[in-house]
Amino acid sequence: NFERFFDTTDLEQDFVPTLDDFMSYRMKGGYTQLDFESVDRWVQDHPDASIVTDIKSANMEGLHYVADRAADLSRYIPQIYKRDEIEEVAATGYDRIIFTLYRSPASDEEVADFARENELYAITIPKDRIWRNGLADRLEGVVTFVHTVNDCAQFQSLRNAGVHGIYTDSLSPSACAEAASTPVQMSGADAQPPRFYPQEAREG
Repeated sequence: NFERFFDTTDLEQDFVPTLDDFMSYRMKGGYTQLDFESVDRWVQDHPDASIVTDIKSANMEGLHYVADRAADLSRYIPQIYKRDEIEEVAATGYDRIIFTLYRSPASDEEVADFARENELYAITIPKDRIWRNGLADRLEGVVTFVHTVNDCAQFQSLRNAGVHGIYTDSLSPSACAEAASTPVQMSGADAQPPRFYPQEAREG
């Protein structure tokens, strides 16, 4: 992950930097790393924005950290990776909870049951799984997001199929404005939902 975002070549694979070290690194692509206080200031300065968390390890510890420091916790949307995390996350004060599936061993039936039994903000599904074994049909009526989509045609196909939103590395509403304004017509063999090829779990 570090080699993807930072000009650092001498770090061990499992290296965990101190905050001071992290802030001293130079990011690729003209980006700037932020500590949580900077993120929270940015959120306060952009009232139309919310932050979806993706904490790769120690998720509960990270969500408690955010809850203890955020000026407005309602602007943070936590992702849970295990079904048994929902009660603690809700008790911490989060009111919009996403169950993301890319690290979950839950079966499609278990996912559908969990969605029916709990008040979730959404379920996020890897794009290679959304059509597998009829999962999309099982989640009818549930807000669904799909990751990772970096192609406007895929975005439009998903939108036409009823997906509510996507996670993307590069797309913006303006980039897909033309695709969004031109519905995709499918007939015959093309009437089936689009087939997407597996992509490794998102990094970040």
